[in-house]
Amino acid sequence: MHTKDQFHTLLHPLYFFMQLSRTAYAKYSANKILVHAEAIRRANRKVYKLLIEKNSYIPDELQNDILQLLNHYDIWFTQFKKHKKKLKPSLGDEFIFNQLDNQSAFPKAVEEKIFTYYEQLKQEIASEIVVEQ
Repeated sequence: MHTKDQFHTLLHPLYFFMQLSRTAYAKYSANKILVHAEAIRRANRKVYKLLIEKNSYIPDELQNDILQLLNHYDIWFTQFKKHKKKLKPSLGDEFIFNQLDNQSAFPKAVEEKIFTYYEQLKQEIASEIVVEQ
């Protein structure tokens, strides 16, 4: 598979949606209310959907990392849904839940690896364009 296809079909939108999730998380960290938690959930759903639908574009080097990320989202979505159903909060209500175990935390190292891979591939494609000109 051509790296440009991977970049444009998967990695660029993945980077964008993961940045959206980071932005939502920063707002949630400052004010832990449902509206911000929902923004995280929507951004995470976009990441999850993209990875599932475009899984054939996942580079071999990131396969295991992406599996860890998807597993985290599966657990997080389940906890979110259950907690929201239990509390029945309004958008402005506090909304906090904690991970159930040490294996379900957000895999920050995976996020960094994806971002690094994205930046390296972006530079590689940019240098190919310069050479072609």
